[in-house]
Amino acid sequence: SVSLYKAVVSTQSTGLDQIENFRSEVLKLHSVIDILVLNHAAIPLGPWSSMPSQQHISFTSRAFNINVLSHIELTRVFLEDLERSAGQIQVTGSVSGSCPFYQAGLYTATKFALNGFFYSFQQELLAKKSPVTVTVITLGLVVTHEMDAIISSESHSDHIPSLFKGDVEECAHIIVSSAINRPRTVDYPIFMAKTGRLAANFLPFYQDIMTMIFESVLNYEDSVKAYERIREFSGKIGYQVGNTGTASGSG
Repeated sequence: SVSLYKAVVSTQSTGLDQIENFRSEVLKLHSVIDILVLNHAAIPLGPWSSMPSQQHISFTSRAFNINVLSHIELTRVFLEDLERSAGQIQVTGSVSGSCPFYQAGLYTATKFALNGFFYSFQQELLAKKSPVTVTVITLGLVVTHEMDAIISSESHSDHIPSLFKGDVEECAHIIVSSAINRPRTVDYPIFMAKTGRLAANFLPFYQDIMTMIFESVLNYEDSVKAYERIREFSGKIGYQVGNTGTASGSG
């Protein structure tokens, strides 16, 4: 049988203490834990230099607490259980963790940190011949119902080539399959994730290219106004962009 448990990750550092209690609750019902899925995230987007609310150290701390520290703490708490079951850790990352994107400085920083830790940890487990496997899932733009509404509200649908957009059902299928096949890395959409990583790592003029691309769609002043419109619209449909409230993750 398969059971799914959801942990609520607090924005406060003390909230990480709740993870130990969460493990105890799970073990009361099931003695074996086969997989830990780390898929929760806060999404602080927008031009950082024009958003004073994001520049405060408390905001930065909350973003890293949710997007990085809670993942590491969940891994620490459940590692022994996964060692006993020869289990798997699935980490949902982002193409932003491979190449920086305009208007996503803080979010990109957390995803780079997430990739850095879990790719290093993956190597560590391989070196010690641990039965635990780590799969890092690199996601680009996956068009969920909420994201489609946000994109359409700004009339940017035509600006995004199909190669750079992923289907939500196909994405879900790939993620579930990775729980069975246990690859070390999953990229989706494949073109966006793989070409983005290659470009950022091997093209010395990557920054110039990205600036040209984004400025062809929005100049800086327009992007600030557009972000505020997106944030307002996303709030109306219940999809928070640019905030660091509580986030949920599956285990």
